[in-house]
Amino acid sequence: MTRITATAFLLLLCVQASASDGTRTHNIGIGAGYVTGYGISYRHWFPSDWGLQVNFAPYYSKTEYSEERNLSLGITGLKVIHGAETVNLIGYAGASILYDYDLYTYNYEYPNEEIETTNTTYTFGGGPGFDLRFWHLSFNAMFGIRVSTDSNDEVHMDITGETALYYSFD
Repeated sequence: MTRITATAFLLLLCVQASASDGTRTHNIGIGAGYVTGYGISYRHWFPSDWGLQVNFAPYYSKTEYSEERNLSLGITGLKVIHGAETVNLIGYAGASILYDYDLYTYNYEYPNEEIETTNTTYTFGGGPGFDLRFWHLSFNAMFGIRVSTDSNDEVHMDITGETALYYSFD
């Protein structure tokens, strides 16, 4: 099953269908997914029906007893497989990094002990999706396969889903 899905994904990305669609060049919005990362999202479409998407979300919080840092960064390549005025069928392939750091200086069991945890997750994947456009707004949903590894060197392969909502400046 996995080989069939991977082969279908590669065929989908290799199709060079030239589409006269209504894709707008510069898009900004919010996105979330395992492969794309999450946060503020910028998407740029090139005239050749190829696109590039970047998602970014920093987070920092510090209190008297804890400190938390989190960073999500994802980059994704996009290709219009078939285009129409309001809907595009697209293929995507991308990667993301999720960094998480926590420091707790107080807990009930050991009152003066600091507990520090760090985890970095790397995720790669891709698949098909669609881009639904109306006015200057665009809703995007993609699904596929992902492979991820974290600080414990555990490797996971699973299905994935990505989604985003964009506003176009063009």
